[in-house]
Amino acid sequence: MSDNAGEIQTTLRSAYNLIQAGEYDQVDALLYAAQIASHQTDDNFVTTVVAATRQICSACLQCHAEVEWHQQAREAAAQREQQLQQNAHSLLGWINGREAVELGGAVAPSQRYAPKPEISGLGAPPGLRLRVLNLFEQGRRWMAGGTAKPPLSTIEEVRPPILPAPPPTERKVEDLIAPPVEPAPSAVTPPLAQTAENTQETLTPGQEVAIRADEPKAIASETEVETPATALIAPEELVEPTEQAEPGLPSLVVCCLGPFRVYQNDQPVEEWPSSKGQAIFKYLVVHRDRPLAKEVLMELFWADAAPDAARNNLNVAIYGLRRALRRGQPEFSHVLFQNDAYLLNPELRIWVDVEEFSQHFRTGQHLEQAKELEQAVREYRAAAALYQGEFLEEDRYEDWILPRRQNLQDDYLTLLDHLSRHYLEQEVYDTCVLMGSKLLAIDSCREDAHRRLMRCYSRQGHYHLALRQYHLCVEALQRELEVEPDEATQVLYAQIRQRRRV
Repeated sequence: MSDNAGEIQTTLRSAYNLIQAGEYDQVDALLYAAQIASHQTDDNFVTTVVAATRQICSACLQCHAEVEWHQQAREAAAQREQQLQQNAHSLLGWINGREAVELGGAVAPSQRYAPKPEISGLGAPPGLRLRVLNLFEQGRRWMAGGTAKPPLSTIEEVRPPILPAPPPTERKVEDLIAPPVEPAPSAVTPPLAQTAENTQETLTPGQEVAIRADEPKAIASETEVETPATALIAPEELVEPTEQAEPGLPSLVVCCLGPFRVYQNDQPVEEWPSSKGQAIFKYLVVHRDRPLAKEVLMELFWADAAPDAARNNLNVAIYGLRRALRRGQPEFSHVLFQNDAYLLNPELRIWVDVEEFSQHFRTGQHLEQAKELEQAVREYRAAAALYQGEFLEEDRYEDWILPRRQNLQDDYLTLLDHLSRHYLEQEVYDTCVLMGSKLLAIDSCREDAHRRLMRCYSRQGHYHLALRQYHLCVEALQRELEVEPDEATQVLYAQIRQRRRV
């Protein structure tokens, strides 16, 4: 589907008309396509409603199977009634002094009865008694035949078509919403009474086990998500017990600086339920020092939605998030719901690069203030190695990310400034150039960094590189601020042109 919202609406209108016509197999195919498209656009409300509609249409197909079976059963019962009625007439005709000419078949009314043969004493001729017993047994068998279940072939012909899986490049909707369950043969059995004797004859031990296996299980399943928006999902009720033995505790490595990456037990977590589910996980990680009220998450990620819809969308996203993380550790609950708030399980062994970066940076500042410069430099270098890019760089316009991103970037620029000054003083010019270049790649208007590189190049005898650095400074200031370089920068430029030591 190419035009997202418009195509979804067109598809749903077509499905609406087909539902009225009873074309449920075509409806399911259309709804499947709409379900994929709405999931790709992160419209979890539409995804949930469409999934619920598919489930209802699957139940309609079961009703069709029952209707078809009942129609066939009605015709067969009418034929049996006619035969039994004829046999009853034959028996009563014999009692009334006439004997049936043909038993068990349809005969003309003029041929239905014949004069009764003479019988002596209290009994009847052995042949006639045998025929009466046969009629009795035949009636009994037909009575038992009324408990038969609909033939499997009838049900299989009206089952929903098996739809193709989405292309490999698309996210699989089945990771969030399960497809309609095909009706089992027992699901469409008409409610006919069975005697204990007939039940024993028709159900073998193996069949009884199969029936029990088809009964609903009291555990969370994918189909629990397929409910209308009015029946809100409560994933907090789906949480499994969190009691874990120490060796079984999972470990998470979360990288937020640069490309977002998550590793569970050293294996990458790659299949996320949706962008919203991943965004909620990011927020829980960054704020894992405290529980987060569900209202906070609803307001943050679904500010424009109605309260019920926002709550349902949050529940669907949390449920999908739990499933994504449990693929690597199925017995552990990563996200907990306590006191109407969500939080990451405190038993998780989790490492986050942002936390490590901030820790090294703060430690470096304290050591620098204490005049322990060598140790401070080691801490700054450790922090610089962790900064692989902007904080959550894929999320360019999320309001809650922007302040944290700017603060982290400012800290990074500060430590680069400290490191470049340190290496210039230590006359380690190559490292000074490296740190200064990283700083200017983020803030090209820092004249002090430009001057530092000009000095490094000049002291190494690379005057042409020093002069080029000056012109890069001039261009950046003009492009970004429309100003000229400071007097200090111009003086340094003139000294380098004169090949003076700077």
